[in-house]
Amino acid sequence: MIYRRESYIGNYSNGGPAFRAFTNIAMIHGTDEQLYRAAVNDPPEKIQAGPGSGAVGEYEPEKAFAAILEKLTGR
Repeated sequence: MIYRRESYIGNYSNGGPAFRAFTNIAMIHGTDEQLYRAAVNDPPEKIQAGPGSGAVGEYEPEKAFAAILEKLTGR
């Protein structure tokens, strides 16, 4: 399973929230679960938006797919 998790890291000068994005992989086999982090991205340093608008770092599922392929093929 590939999924995104976000973590609040602060506010922009307009008061909007800033979130770091984590692209994660959960591999489950029977009762065994392994979690991997494929990418971590901070939000942009500056945004052009109205008061209270925020931003989130980039979600990168393609990096997660590449990591899964590497695990499966050993490359």
